[in-house]
Amino acid sequence: DEPFSPPPAPMEATPRGDSRFEGLDAAHSELLSCLLGAGELGRDAFEDVARKLRLLPDGAIETINEWGFDKFDEPILEGEDHIVVVEHVRVELQGAGAER
Repeated sequence: DEPFSPPPAPMEATPRGDSRFEGLDAAHSELLSCLLGAGELGRDAFEDVARKLRLLPDGAIETINEWGFDKFDEPILEGEDHIVVVEHVRVELQGAGAER
């Protein structure tokens, strides 16, 4: 007799993020959306939001900037003491949201 083993748990689909940010997961999409809404976040506030989303702040910046390279051929977050979305990209992303 073989020991009973439960069937494997079904794989959960990765939550989808904001459709403006296709390619980013839900947590990174929410962080980017928060930045767009705020205009800028002080470093401490950015880190607090990232951690609430269960993200490492510096890793989140890197992930979002890699996504920016894929979409816009450049990083889209900048700043040390205050984190902001690059102006022309911010306008483009906010315009995409207005169309939906």
